[in-house]
Amino acid sequence: MTRIIPFFLLSLLLLTHGTLRADLLTASINYTNGEFKKAYSEFYKLAELGNSDAMFNIAVMHLQGRGLPKDLAKAYAWFSIASDFGIADAKSAAMQIEAQVTDKDPLYFAYKTLSNEHNYQAYLNKLAPQFNSSYIPETQPQKTFNIEPKYPEHAAERGIEGWVWAEYDIDTIGAVKNIQIIDSYPEKTFDTALLQALKRWRYQTSEVLPIKRRSVLYHFTTFKGKRYQQGFARQQRAYQKHIAEVIEQAESGNALWQYRIGHWLSTDTNNASKLLKYHWTDTNAAQQLMLSSAKNGFPHAQYRIATQLLLGDKTQQDREKGLNWLLKSAQSGFVHAQYRLGIEFLVQHSVHYDRAKAKRWLTQSSEQGHLLAKLSLGSLAIDAKQFSVAVAYINEVLEHDSRSVEANYLNALIMLSKNKTKEAKKWLNIAISEGEAQQVDVSEYKQLLIEIN
Repeated sequence: MTRIIPFFLLSLLLLTHGTLRADLLTASINYTNGEFKKAYSEFYKLAELGNSDAMFNIAVMHLQGRGLPKDLAKAYAWFSIASDFGIADAKSAAMQIEAQVTDKDPLYFAYKTLSNEHNYQAYLNKLAPQFNSSYIPETQPQKTFNIEPKYPEHAAERGIEGWVWAEYDIDTIGAVKNIQIIDSYPEKTFDTALLQALKRWRYQTSEVLPIKRRSVLYHFTTFKGKRYQQGFARQQRAYQKHIAEVIEQAESGNALWQYRIGHWLSTDTNNASKLLKYHWTDTNAAQQLMLSSAKNGFPHAQYRIATQLLLGDKTQQDREKGLNWLLKSAQSGFVHAQYRLGIEFLVQHSVHYDRAKAKRWLTQSSEQGHLLAKLSLGSLAIDAKQFSVAVAYINEVLEHDSRSVEANYLNALIMLSKNKTKEAKKWLNIAISEGEAQQVDVSEYKQLLIEIN
């Protein structure tokens, strides 16, 4: 990993990359360029996420007096904390400082004080997932109809491979709705193919309520059997240089590439996956890289870890930790995390139920254009009898998606609240028509139409 090396250790080698994010590598480059204030700010944020390399680097800054007052006690404290997180070099550095001073009490006091905020046990309790590939979500719905996405011709012709991460809801008849692309690589290359397939998936469900926010990470691969394997031997040489660069980026603390490699390693079929698995052989390597990216401050990775913890997907289910990672991602401005956090606060049987917090996070997501957040806010406004507010949100949704079943249904509810039965029937009929066309559950709407006729 990327660490700033103190005077008694080897010099640091850093790599640059065209798509640097605010992560450990970026912070280290800021340090190298003499932008110490920026570097410290980023290192500290990462240290709060349990990033031991950031802790080590803060210690170096205190030790050398770079951007911070030179302070052996604070350097000792940060090295000791980094050592608690498993960095052997940090333990050696702390011992060397301890050997240099006569009065060791200030060192121990500084360590004890810092440990109250950044100790390893607190990280384990609040954030650390327990990865195990045998863990699968307890409430995994059974698929009754499946169709594979059609590989885009332009991608197949050029040998382009990639993945799409999508989330969706499952209604009471097992239909898929509220599909959203969370992320994809290469961007938008395979999105449409997966969207078209997802709309046709069906699940067996006996749930009284819809199943919220299922997640799928679908890999698109040009793998075609024995003939393809012969071609792969030739392609492998062309891949090698790029793969080597990617590996260096990830190991230098580039959160973006740690995140992407984490996705690649979750399959065995892609070119990149096969080559990367020569380097990362551990069965939990995909999850560990995703966690490294999350601790490096990358909000997409934080959201991925959050969803896994909330569902118990390849890790022990832990709602508290899941919400903590969700909060980290939402605070970084990731629109999908803000929406998810909002709806998690609306789970009524949860101890975290809080309509005020839900509204606050949904509003932030809505302001970034998240249509499902706007629908949720419209529904909350109707419950609070704030109909003008509800209408504003619903109209924003319909401007982007005139076929939105739920938006048309919410309009019907508003008309009913104003005793405008004729208008309510009109909106209900639109919702039913669109819902039947999209093959989603409209039984509730039909029942309401019967009641007001």
